[in-house]
Amino acid sequence: MPTYQIGTTVNVLVDVHVTRSEVTQEVLGRDINGAEILSAYSTVKWICENIPQEDFNLINSYYPSDGADRYIRTRVDSGSSFTYSVFSCKMSRPIVTTESALGEILKVEIVFVRCEAV
Repeated sequence: MPTYQIGTTVNVLVDVHVTRSEVTQEVLGRDINGAEILSAYSTVKWICENIPQEDFNLINSYYPSDGADRYIRTRVDSGSSFTYSVFSCKMSRPIVTTESALGEILKVEIVFVRCEAV
């Protein structure tokens, strides 16, 4: 089964070329015992390196505007192991962070916010 996917519905997801991903939760504060109080939502960041133009076009086609509702399947690290989970989230504009002298896209970052496991 493919590892990273994106779609407009949970039943129709397409493969995406992703090099790394990070899943985090915002720390809202600490309880009286000093334990972290985490946000109910996660943030997922995809990093795509040496991405072919057609893959960038595919990812970009899923971004009509900030806060677009999307479904993603991504890697979730759990200490020494990992799994892949599906999330409902809001997609931010893909950001090209590195281009070659010839204009080839070398690195793209995509951030998904308000991610909730489906």
